[in-house]
Amino acid sequence: MPFDRNEPQGNTVQRKSRKERLTNQFVQNLKPTGKRQTISDEVCQGLSLRIGVSGTKSWSYMGRDCHGKSRTETIGRYPDISLKAARRQADQLRKIFASSESLASHLKPPAIVEEVTLYELLIEAEDRFRATKKIWQPRGKISDASTARQVIMAVFATELHRPAVELSGEKASTLIRAYTPKSKAKTGKTTANGQTAKALIYLRTVFNWASHRTPRFQKIGAGRSPALPVADLSVIQDPSIDDPMITGERDRVLTVGELRSLLQHLRVPETTPPEWWKVDLRPIAQRFMLLTLARREEVEAARLRDVNFEEKSWTKRVKGGHQVTHPLSDAAIALLKALPGFDCRKDNDLLFPNQEFGRLGNWNRSKLQLQEISSVEDWHRHDLRRTGATILSLFGVPPQIVDTLLSHQNPLSKQAVSPALQSYAKLAKEMKGLPNPLRDAVETLAEVIRTIEEGKLGFVLSNQDP
Repeated sequence: MPFDRNEPQGNTVQRKSRKERLTNQFVQNLKPTGKRQTISDEVCQGLSLRIGVSGTKSWSYMGRDCHGKSRTETIGRYPDISLKAARRQADQLRKIFASSESLASHLKPPAIVEEVTLYELLIEAEDRFRATKKIWQPRGKISDASTARQVIMAVFATELHRPAVELSGEKASTLIRAYTPKSKAKTGKTTANGQTAKALIYLRTVFNWASHRTPRFQKIGAGRSPALPVADLSVIQDPSIDDPMITGERDRVLTVGELRSLLQHLRVPETTPPEWWKVDLRPIAQRFMLLTLARREEVEAARLRDVNFEEKSWTKRVKGGHQVTHPLSDAAIALLKALPGFDCRKDNDLLFPNQEFGRLGNWNRSKLQLQEISSVEDWHRHDLRRTGATILSLFGVPPQIVDTLLSHQNPLSKQAVSPALQSYAKLAKEMKGLPNPLRDAVETLAEVIRTIEEGKLGFVLSNQDP
């Protein structure tokens, strides 16, 4: 039976105590009475709900420890902590109080939390991930910041110089919703959901690493040392999920007319200055991407030593970290030899350097300029790669060959063949005088591109996703 107990009145407000079988509805409907109340839970031994004069409700656990000493532990406020969660924590405290070892550990003073700002944590994470993740490697010739750090800093700019542990999930969600696109006039985008979604993904990885959260970082040595009690950002809704403008993977393939218009501008200017390095090589680099089906990062990293002009081949390190050697068409070789300053290049020099002999950057600006002068809208560098693959497919090149030129996974590995067969296949490619389907494919692509550029070919390119 529930009972009431009025505590003696003194100089404090009278406190009324009773015992009830607590339910969610009961706790929710409790109203302030002008007196402090303490309601013990009949279901969970030691759990109490305290109601203040103003109506605030908080949970606490009261019980005796293994030494017979009475202890009271505050659990937290309702509704931040539900009845179910409060009962679970009370059960945990009861077990802790029953063991002298657990009690000693529980009563140990909390460790001093390291004061690390969000910016300092990003620098640490950048150093930790850059060896294996390109998104964390330096980009651009002016700043050594990685793409991941730049994206996070843009969205969470107000929190950069505050302690990282102060960035709660609620605050992060508020900043994500409040962020607006910075280049609306150029891109026409009305939301920045794509940008904020990336920032959330990158920062979530950093926080998981810093707090040893998720199996990836729970092994000894995998997480940050010492760990930081930062927020769990996995509870935040991805802002790109409900954005109708973000449809997932692109399937854009340039039409013949669009490709012809664009090709007129994917070349080196006819008049090059004596200081050849001042020429913008991004347009001609994108023609090279089309001829080779290479990724942007592969072209950026290409050096003179990587190309065998006698064998007409290019050795490069592709996505995943492995090295491949692909044939180059006559058109691709001619393009490289026609690059400004080619005759004075050294083996270690980049094929497509910027004006400071570093890697090319600011591709978005180049893309916008090309869109304007070519009148071809809504295309991306990767669409050139997809368009080239589509051309090869329409001209009957087997999917395995296209897949190899795209530097996807080894197509032979998908057919459950032995490593020995893969080795002999590689040897067959290297032997002179034997048919080389990869070389035939790149020559076919170069010929089709030449014919399109000259206006002698007209066919429909259908959307495919190689």
